[in-house]
Amino acid sequence: MDYLPLFPLGMVAFPPEQVNLHIFEPRYKQLIEESEQTGMHFGIACYIKGEPISYGTEMALIEVHKRYDDGKMDISTRAIRPFIIEEFHAESAGKLYPSGRVRFMEYEEVEVDSHLRLEVISQLTTLYKLINLDIVDHRAKVHQGIYNLAHKVGMNIKQEIEFLQLTDENSRLQFVNEHLQKVIPIIKEMEATKVKVKMNGHYKQFDPTDFR
Repeated sequence: MDYLPLFPLGMVAFPPEQVNLHIFEPRYKQLIEESEQTGMHFGIACYIKGEPISYGTEMALIEVHKRYDDGKMDISTRAIRPFIIEEFHAESAGKLYPSGRVRFMEYEEVEVDSHLRLEVISQLTTLYKLINLDIVDHRAKVHQGIYNLAHKVGMNIKQEIEFLQLTDENSRLQFVNEHLQKVIPIIKEMEATKVKVKMNGHYKQFDPTDFR
């Protein structure tokens, strides 16, 4: 097991995305200052109120973009690899910030199911058209790895934490595919409801019915 400083947040970071953060709490200002000085990595731990902090992602500090007079900072970080938290400590020895013993997940190299990947691309195309969302090159992003669009498929944080635990690309593609199969019909129904609501109050013309 490895020991990491931890930064609990109500979000999930997926490798290799860049995450921009505004740092204002003293404990995390201390963490980032130490990371800048020593190059140490830290973990963004996925936090849901009332639930154990069990998963997270190792992060590297890329740059401190701005320092404010009161010590606050705007920074950019890079997600590296997910981990399981074996022990969580609200404070590190002699530090303000939390820490924990973590076990990094091992990725499995598999031959990607090309049919499954095309199905996910098709589902994403349908989703983005329904919600009028312009995602540039979503096909290319899927081919590079579905992690690249993990925040763009409408998962809630619990689903994203579950998704983070998957260790091969086919499992991740299947997870997203099943999610979209559930979500898209709901969105279609919502859009149909919107159309019906907009029609209310308008004059309607019906063909006369011949009962003879």
